[in-house]
Amino acid sequence: MFWVAVGDALPVALAIGLSPFAIVTAVVLLMAEGGRAKAALFALGWMLTIVVMTLVAALVIDAADDADSSATEDGVNIAQIVIGLAFFALAWKSWRSRPDPNAEQTTVSRQVRMLDRMSRIGPLGAFGFGLLQGIAVVKNIPLALSGGARIGEAELGGVQVAAALIIFGIVASVGMIALVVVAVVGGSRLDPSIASLRTWLEDNMVTISIVVMLMIGAFLLGKGLAVLG
Repeated sequence: MFWVAVGDALPVALAIGLSPFAIVTAVVLLMAEGGRAKAALFALGWMLTIVVMTLVAALVIDAADDADSSATEDGVNIAQIVIGLAFFALAWKSWRSRPDPNAEQTTVSRQVRMLDRMSRIGPLGAFGFGLLQGIAVVKNIPLALSGGARIGEAELGGVQVAAALIIFGIVASVGMIALVVVAVVGGSRLDPSIASLRTWLEDNMVTISIVVMLMIGAFLLGKGLAVLG
């Protein structure tokens, strides 16, 4: 049951880990003074927030499952259908409100200005921002709850739940962790590539977000439709 639960939760964790705004934030921190430590602390804060949210969901579902396992499973599936449809709606809204690529850009976006200020924060600030951003990104809460629900209904022991949460948290931070590892291994010679990555992500953030939301919606909807079986 452990690997089944982890397997069910990992696609959701990966969807969290591929957050373009979080990855851009990690890139900005990497390019600042002491950037590797700041980016690592940011990723740690993000991961802790995701793990805590997932743990809460797992504990709630585990308690409900003890009371009525069949009803709990159906409830989780119905919730995933609702969340999946919500992600389709968010993707459609993002598509409709996307900026016109032909329009002249005369102002810097609020997100980009905030990212520029991020380069001046200290290590503790980076950690705190990771904690905050982990819960502030709209998609993280329903996804963490969905992942926690799958872990909670698997009837795992305490050690197995802890292991599943650690794996979930690492995968949910994979984009930032990968950047830090690459920066540490590659050293300063990769700085131009990291800067180019930031530019590409900022230019394509809306498109990436829409694609990720569509993939999340399809996955959750497919999982939730098991209620009809």
